[in-house]
Amino acid sequence: MIVEMRGVRKRTRMTVRPVVFENLNLRIEDGAHIGLLGHIDSGLDAIIDMICGADAPDAGRVIRGSKISWPIPDSGFIHKHRSLAATTRFLAQLYEVDPSAYLSKVVEMASLQEFVSERLDHCPKSALSRMAFALGACLPFETYLFTAMKFGDKEDAEQLDQLVADLTRDKGLVLATSQAKAIKKFCNTAFVLDSGRAVYYEDIDAALEHLERIAPKRADVEDTEPVEEEDRQPSDDFF
Repeated sequence: MIVEMRGVRKRTRMTVRPVVFENLNLRIEDGAHIGLLGHIDSGLDAIIDMICGADAPDAGRVIRGSKISWPIPDSGFIHKHRSLAATTRFLAQLYEVDPSAYLSKVVEMASLQEFVSERLDHCPKSALSRMAFALGACLPFETYLFTAMKFGDKEDAEQLDQLVADLTRDKGLVLATSQAKAIKKFCNTAFVLDSGRAVYYEDIDAALEHLERIAPKRADVEDTEPVEEEDRQPSDDFF
């Protein structure tokens, strides 16, 4: 078991339209490649935070039985004045891995040889995007949680897709998104968040049809002014 939620109650905070999950029961098994599908204001961020242990439910229990990554490619925890070398040393100490080996893996995976000692806020966004992916992908998690599947430049897409496929071949994968293309590529089952409920589907196409039915109207989207996931750079807020 990766994670199980039993009788969870959670009210989202600091959102335009608060969502209340009431008596939420959700279980993700070991080795699953599963999507968490939700539109803006679906409460998806709250579910992600509870899965990772970054937040607790208002009531009920969240049980974690697997070593799960942080939401990749989140980079909000990285200090912009640090170098890549300093950042990997910090994470290596936190996750008790060899710092030299970890740095080498990150540099090789993300093609960051020329940026090892550079301040991160001096690096190009495409390099930071690849780094945000590699920092999580090069640690020995049992399950990898992704919130986006676009890293680096367009020409990197095929290579990085293959890296994700290889990384999760014998590991679990949770993809939290509203993007149909990514879900169909990487997942074989899904939960759809709808009005405070998590509806499980073994058929990805059926899950995506449900998501399409509950898509917010254009006026609602314009009112909330969300950032489109496909255009979001993982390091924009911090760098």
